[in-house]
Parts: sequence; C-alpha cells; structure tokens
Amino acid sequence: MTQIGADKTKPPHLRHLRIGLRGTSGRSRLPNMYSHPHCHFGKNAAIAIAGIASLIAPIAVGMMNAPAKFEVATVKPAEVHDEQLAQRMDYMRTALPVIGGVTIRGKRVEMRGYTLEQLVCVAFRIRTRQLIGPTWLSGKRFDVEALIPTEASNDQANEMLQTLLQERFALRAHPSTREQTGYVLTVGNGGPHLKVSSQNPPSGSEPPNVESLMGRIPKPGLPGSMRRELKRSNMNHVAETLAQLLQSTVEDRTGLKEKYDVVIDIPPPLDPDDKDPQSRIFAAVNQLGLHLKSGKVNVQVLVVDSIKKIPTLN
Repeated sequence: MTQIGADKTKPPHLRHLRIGLRGTSGRSRLPNMYSHPHCHFGKNAAIAIAGIASLIAPIAVGMMNAPAKFEVATVKPAEVHDEQLAQRMDYMRTALPVIGGVTIRGKRVEMRGYTLEQLVCVAFRIRTRQLIGPTWLSGKRFDVEALIPTEASNDQANEMLQTLLQERFALRAHPSTREQTGYVLTVGNGGPHLKVSSQNPPSGSEPPNVESLMGRIPKPGLPGSMRRELKRSNMNHVAETLAQLLQSTVEDRTGLKEKYDVVIDIPPPLDPDDKDPQSRIFAAVNQLGLHLKSGKVNVQVLVVDSIKKIPTLN
C-alpha cells in the first residue's frame, strides 16, 4: 500500500474500478479461498488492472444511487491464533491479479482475518499497491459475516462490501492515477517470437481471463523452474502475468494487437541461494522476442480520503 500523497494528475482510465456509482456489477464470482485462492470479480477486473478504460471524473465513494447492500452484516475484530498462516493468506490475497479469497455458501458471505486494507481492495477489485491510504490499514484484522438478500445476485457482493465499508468505517475515497516505478514491456530488436493463436479455437474453448491464467502462480523466489502457458492471450494478459511474477506493475507498450499462445519458461537458479528470479524472468522474456526494462508507469489507484479505524456497532 502507498502512503497518501499529493495527486499529480487526474485519472485517465478508471472506469472499471466501478467505485459504486450503481448497485450492479459485471459477471463475477467469489469462489472458496481454499479451493481457488483468489477472488474472481468478473472479466472487467482484468481490464481494470491492465488500465484499459476511459476517463471518469473523480467522485466520492459515498455518493451512490441505490447502493447494493447486504441484508445483514457483522464486522468484528479477528482472533488470529496463527500469524504464519495469516501471513500466507496475505500472500494469496496480494500476489494474484485480484485481491481476496472469499467464501460464499448459498447467500452467506464469510471473510476471516482480513485487514482493512484487504477489505477495501476486495471491494474495489484492486491490488494493495493500487491503494493510497494510511499505513495502519494493514494492521488490525477483522472478520466479516454477511447475508446477501435472496432477491439479489451473488455477483453484487463486491458492491455490497463497498457499501458496508462506507456505513461501518465511513470510507470516503476517489480514483486517481499515480506515476510509479515498474516495468515496461516492448518488442525486442529482432522482433517478436510469438505464435499467433488459431482463428478457430477448439469447440467449447473460450478466450482466457487473467483469473484462470494466474490461479496457480507460486511465490516468486522459490527454487526451481517456472512455466506459464497462456492460450489466446493478448499482450495485456502477458503483461499481467509478468506483473505477478515480478510483483510489480508491468505496462504493455509492444503495440501488438493479435492474440497469442505464449509459453514463458523460467529456468531454475544456478545458485541455490539465488532468491531473486528477476534476471531469469528477463531472460525468459527475451526468448519471446520481447524486452523488459524498469521505468515509470502510470498506475490507476484508489485514494482513501477518510476512514475510521474502528467500525460502528453491528
């Protein structure tokens, strides 16, 4: 999470952060965190992360028309008995393209041991590095239990969580864009070595989404090789895959418009003590006829204007 600071520019692309202008949502799912360790808040979440959206005017989160709401909800401090387990869950919630891991049984929502930072990120489908707010947001943990109204779709759970944060924590925030240090993906000097996907994929197949591509990414730095196979992926998906591996923002500036079948083969470290996979990831990218370099990139963010440390009574 980034500290609150002066806003340099207005956001050029934040439409798909969907900061609660309406009580509806796109196609979305919230699978069990133990069977699939990340939230799937819909295909638009991938677009939001990639930054492909158009301009919207900044607006306070609390200014919503007909907000989606849980039927009932409780928020209480979490009892964390295993800090190592909590830290592992934190990794699962932050390393993948969409923050989270929420259990829904029928209409009942359960979120255990979440920091306030993580709750905000789940609600707005962003990573922690896209949240600009006070450092204490990543401190105290909370348990949330809620009931989705019978007549409402489970797909509205993220908007309902937004409303809950506004009501219980008095959350007020606005979207913006910040320049951060990250990586720029370009075409190498020799041109791309990429296989264009078939125009007629096998019957029943669908274009991939970031959630399916990133479902089994191991923590960077673990020994051994890594292999990523991306089918019918555009370059934004490739950049997002690299962002997860590098744990930093990767901006696509290749200009390539086709969909590709991409295999990223990352060799094992030569030195067993090598815990930094960056050079090996760079080498794998070079094999694709692409090039990565560090640089300044524009990142869509959510700026917290105000929020309470303690929720109001249930």
